[in-house]
Amino acid sequence: MTKPIFISGMPRSGTKLLRDILNNHSKISIPDSETHFIPEFIRAFGMEYNLNDVNNLRAALNRFYSTKFFLVQEKPRIEEINFKDMGSELNWAAFLENILRYYGVKGEANARFGDKTPGYILHLDMLIKIWPDIRMVHIIRDPRDYSASVRQAWGMSLKRAAHRWSVTMDAAIKYRQQYPDNYLEIHYEDLLKNPDNVIAKICLFVDCDFEKGLSILEHATENLGAAKGHIGLITTNRNRYKENLTQKEIRTIERICCTTGHSMGYFNEPTLRALKLSSGRLALLKMYDGVNALRFHCNEKGLVKGSRYFFKLHREGAFKGQAK
Repeated sequence: MTKPIFISGMPRSGTKLLRDILNNHSKISIPDSETHFIPEFIRAFGMEYNLNDVNNLRAALNRFYSTKFFLVQEKPRIEEINFKDMGSELNWAAFLENILRYYGVKGEANARFGDKTPGYILHLDMLIKIWPDIRMVHIIRDPRDYSASVRQAWGMSLKRAAHRWSVTMDAAIKYRQQYPDNYLEIHYEDLLKNPDNVIAKICLFVDCDFEKGLSILEHATENLGAAKGHIGLITTNRNRYKENLTQKEIRTIERICCTTGHSMGYFNEPTLRALKLSSGRLALLKMYDGVNALRFHCNEKGLVKGSRYFFKLHREGAFKGQAK
């Protein structure tokens, strides 16, 4: 049984928390780092790339060794020999499964493998071509809390954050209808209020037996924001936007997200007028966010490493080419 487990959602929406909860399961093993590179690899090499050709395999591995995901790993690098005796044709599904298993948090051969990369919510069509039986869990957070959190963490624009949330939820609504066997939505707020109920629902969806105590964590999940350094669930970490945003800012986010916010169960105000940002305005906000992201990574990692990390993330970023 393959059925890889992918966790997706907007950044600052509980994806790391959900990954750590699922990694508590005895039969689930997801890497601690986000891969990001899968869509970029498919764009570069093509879906039908022949990985059984040794030169093609080496080319794919050499590209993998330059990814942000690989550069943050502490485990010895995966080598060509790890792909030699897989007992089946080496296609993208087998190649990527081998990498995700190798860098997963558990070494058990029978553990369910997977990935946690927020932006893969925009690439389910492509991922299903690789793994027709994929199980994607999409965790959704109130757009007002999400927007406030990305500003607090990285200095990002509230308006562009709200726009990206809305565009991404448009894709999610399509997946909800198109791939009911592959796609599950859960809400961050529900996970905080009723963790066992939500986790049991996820376990049923991914075909894993529910195990007690999965939500009991032994280490801090977040290194940014209100949950920084906190171990375990913070049940009060919702509706923080009421403290962190002005009424005008809240209203602006609600207007940008009004249609999708209603579809996702967050707004129920029929008189709310939609606000659409112009392409020019979005381009300026994207530059603003880029400068702030570069500054953040340079402050955190130093000028050289931070710049290198930023540009790799820009090249490989799973949101690239989708939610502008």
